[in-house]
Amino acid sequence: RRGAGGQFLGKEDPQTADKPEEKAEEEPELPPEVVANAGGVPIIGMVFESEEKACKYYVSYAGNVGFSVRKGLWDKTAKSGSRSRFYVCSREGFRAKNLPKRPYPETRTGCPARFSIMLTPSGKYRVTEFVQDHNHQLAGPIDIGMLKSQRLLSKVQSGNGNAISIPPRYKNYLRTKSTKDMNAGDFRDLTDYFRSMKSDNPSFYYAIQVDENDKAANVFWADARSIFDYHYFSDVICFDMTYKLNDYSRPLALFLGMNHHRQMVIFGAAFLYDETAESFKWLLETFKSAMCGKQPKTILTDRSAALKEALDLAWPGTVHRYCLWQIYQDAVKSLAHVFCISEEFTHDFSHCVFDVEDGQEFVETWNVIMGKYNLKENKLLNELYEDRENWALPYGRQIFSGDIKSMVRAETLGIRMKEYLGCEKELSPFLKFFESSVEKRRQEEIQADYQASQREPRTPLPLLWQAANLYTPINFELFRKEYEECMDYMVYGCGEFGSLSEYMITVKNRTKEQLVRFDSSDGTVACTCKKFETAGILCCHILKVYELKNVKEIPPQYLLKRWSKDAKLGTVHEIDGFSFDSHIGSCVPERYAALCRLFYKIASKAAANVETFSMLASQSDQLNEGIERTLQSTLAAKSSVVHSIKDQLTRMVQNDYPLGNSSEAQKSTGKKMCEVTCRGNCEETNKRQKQRKGVSAVYFFIDVNSFYTLVHVNLNIFFCML
Repeated sequence: RRGAGGQFLGKEDPQTADKPEEKAEEEPELPPEVVANAGGVPIIGMVFESEEKACKYYVSYAGNVGFSVRKGLWDKTAKSGSRSRFYVCSREGFRAKNLPKRPYPETRTGCPARFSIMLTPSGKYRVTEFVQDHNHQLAGPIDIGMLKSQRLLSKVQSGNGNAISIPPRYKNYLRTKSTKDMNAGDFRDLTDYFRSMKSDNPSFYYAIQVDENDKAANVFWADARSIFDYHYFSDVICFDMTYKLNDYSRPLALFLGMNHHRQMVIFGAAFLYDETAESFKWLLETFKSAMCGKQPKTILTDRSAALKEALDLAWPGTVHRYCLWQIYQDAVKSLAHVFCISEEFTHDFSHCVFDVEDGQEFVETWNVIMGKYNLKENKLLNELYEDRENWALPYGRQIFSGDIKSMVRAETLGIRMKEYLGCEKELSPFLKFFESSVEKRRQEEIQADYQASQREPRTPLPLLWQAANLYTPINFELFRKEYEECMDYMVYGCGEFGSLSEYMITVKNRTKEQLVRFDSSDGTVACTCKKFETAGILCCHILKVYELKNVKEIPPQYLLKRWSKDAKLGTVHEIDGFSFDSHIGSCVPERYAALCRLFYKIASKAAANVETFSMLASQSDQLNEGIERTLQSTLAAKSSVVHSIKDQLTRMVQNDYPLGNSSEAQKSTGKKMCEVTCRGNCEETNKRQKQRKGVSAVYFFIDVNSFYTLVHVNLNIFFCML
């Protein structure tokens, strides 16, 4: 009779046989989103509902890393199920030496990577072992789709509508059904577009989120140039969803920025078919991942409770403001009848939203408009007024926005894009138009850079000469406008406190005065209008004080590099928040993408002329040779240990006695006690097991040093352990 744990009971303790078997240990429950997030790094102790789910999890992880999976040793239960199972790298073990007439290429390297699960009393499967190391070169991101286990996984998922052929590392899960379905044809066009872009530039980034039915719910993509531009101009971005006119239009969302020429830059694009907080959170985290973990300092968005919740969770350190232009567009839609009838109302409302910079003046102007046009009961306008601190100009003067609202307001791209976003139209023309629009803007930036390099300043004034040399032409014009405006202002001293001086700046026909504080010890200056904090350009009030104090050179802290001609010069490591060091310990695809972004900039510069192209081409050969030597030496070092273990154990198995001639060991059993075998010799071991029906084989894995230590110290203890 057997008791708890399966142990045999003696005659003296039969009562314990009737006790129910107690659970040895509690099974740690894993959050559903962790188990569902296939492709993550396995953790010892993870519990899966079935063997199939555990297998799918490990195969998805293998797809992220770059290796193929095959099933290893397993132990059956009485009901033909699996009591335990090993999953190994496809390059695990070694092939037998008896080669066939037509030998196959050698693909086995004795790779130690493995993943084992065991059946628990509750019928679930727990991870009991996970070895992450490999002793061979892993597949690159482009080649992951060619791995056998990944092709099999795609076939299993092929019946799930528009989730066909989504590579595991580009896929994430939404725990509910999406609120709107994507057309099957759209998904096919998108995946074809992604494959094409990925083949042209391996650092092209895309991600797909699927719902509970495994159908594509949300899609995001960004190319290498957009990712690189983001790291120069990520101080302020705009998340624009105004392209969605109605339910019959595709839900396009764009991450927009502004370059040093105040031109629009597209950092990334997405189709959001599920506009919940969970989907927005996925999109923000995906965007951050695509941008090497760097989130913006300020983001401007539409008014959305779900988006606001997602931003608080995903980007806690980012300042969130509502975009003025999107606020204005919402008002135009809601009050279309008023805007169409009264041009005066259009002028008054635009002035209040875009021009009023003082808090008290804003409140007074808003109340006048509400009373004058009988709009005090309008729901939208009342909500906007209650929420004014999140969007109105007077309440965001201390936050840098670079005056991006003017760029978005003047942008005409949305008008053209809306022509392609109708659900009744094919998606391919939109993707072509989108790509051509992005390329057109990049060419405009190149042209603007060239024009800026050809201009020579012609001003005798030191401040203007300095600004003309540093700023791009459009930013210099803004600075010159402030400088010329300061000539009309009058300045009054308000007192001095050591090195600190205060001045009141005023002008005729304006009741609003500005206070400027100047510190002569370090050259710091501040104005109550906060134009520099908001737009990054010194205001006319500060320039008036500079004129009074005879300052002939702008301090470097007030010349922002992001507005300069050299905004995109310097090494990658000099860019704020952009570091390749964080990718050193990450997985192969992340390191691969990081290197692609690094060499993208090098290649774009080297292609400028024949000399730089030839120099880079010659250097690439030397670099490639060095990489090959390093890889070969690393693989040889890893393989030498595996081959040493294999040779030692093979000789012992061939002698039919694994641990030496110990007479005490033979007396204690009367039989050969065990077989120590390498996994690569599974066939030979199985034959031995069939010949010895009464003896169990023990699979014992140990490194060489520990093996010899055990043998030399005490052979009897080693047998007892087995």
